[in-house]
Amino acid sequence: WGQDFGGFPAVFTTRRALAARMAPDGSWSQYVDIDFPAVSGINGVTLTPRLAVNANGDVAAGWTASIPSGPNGGQYAAAAVYTQAGGWGSPVLLTPGVGGNNSVLEDISIAADGSAAASLHLYPYTTPGATRSVLLARYAPGSGWANAVEVDQTAAESLFSRVALGDDGTAVVIWQQASFGGNLLYTNTMSAGG
Repeated sequence: WGQDFGGFPAVFTTRRALAARMAPDGSWSQYVDIDFPAVSGINGVTLTPRLAVNANGDVAAGWTASIPSGPNGGQYAAAAVYTQAGGWGSPVLLTPGVGGNNSVLEDISIAADGSAAASLHLYPYTTPGATRSVLLARYAPGSGWANAVEVDQTAAESLFSRVALGDDGTAVVIWQQASFGGNLLYTNTMSAGG
């Protein structure tokens, strides 16, 4: 979840992405801050927080972070992975920090082997007439997160994506896409090899 540690309207500079885990006996752990370091200039606005857990207890968590000022100011999809062996890994931005673009995390999934996938939409808000695109980012244990790639049709208005990840590494993404015939549902499949 996102928790604001300052007064409103300073949420873009004081809100952090936090997580807690429930033990088998039903007790909750103390929360941990899984966000970017405070000195990084990236803050967990924590819009659209999502998580997925596999049978091993590994977790993929995602949220929308913020760079509140500077040339790369904007919102960016972010994610971090928890493993039983290593705890929480460092968070990463799933799209490069480029001013004029907002990326918003929409869904996340994790497979039995610890690989993960996150779907998001990208919106170049400084470009007149620009449309939102659906992107997919993949996580491989030992390698980390790869940059997100577009999976929808170019120049289409695409939103509300969801992702499922099979144990063989195949990712399936579904999203709503605007067309002249109305809002339609589309899917795309990406193999483990990309």
